Amino acid sequence: MSRIGGEDSAVPKVEEEDRVMSGVGEVDQDSITKARYSNVWYSRNMTTEQLLESLKKLTGPGAEDERKRRVMMHTQREKNLRQEAKDQARSAEKRANREFNLRREAAIQAEYEANPAKKEENRVKREKKKANKEMNRKREAEARAKRGEDYHQG
Repeated sequence: MSRIGGEDSAVPKVEEEDRVMSGVGEVDQDSITKARYSNVWYSRNMTTEQLLESLKKLTGPGAEDERKRRVMMHTQREKNLRQEAKDQARSAEKRANREFNLRREAAIQAEYEANPAKKEENRVKREKKKANKEMNRKREAEARAKRGEDYHQG
């Protein structure tokens, strides 16, 4: 018993004849190649308007497919260029922010090291702030105790 579509079968021959009759795969490759490598001016640096104007001059069989292909390639390239520009701008902005922060931190550190009195002043401020927080906690606890509330409630 022979397989369908096997070497002995007539099915592949019929399919091949149908393809040849419909013209698929016969002239298309050659005409596309001719359209693709025609003398129509095409550059990667063209604007969209220049591309569309040059594609009007593309004629012959396969020209429509080549127009579509070139427009898609051009559109994708423009999209990629826009994305690259955004990425570069974002990177430059991050780099600028990083450099600004490094300079600011270096200036603060230099000022801090140059002025020991400032160091002591900041330490005293921190201690006062800490003491005030502790005092406020004690007052709050006493106020709750007067009201009869548990310290851990509410």
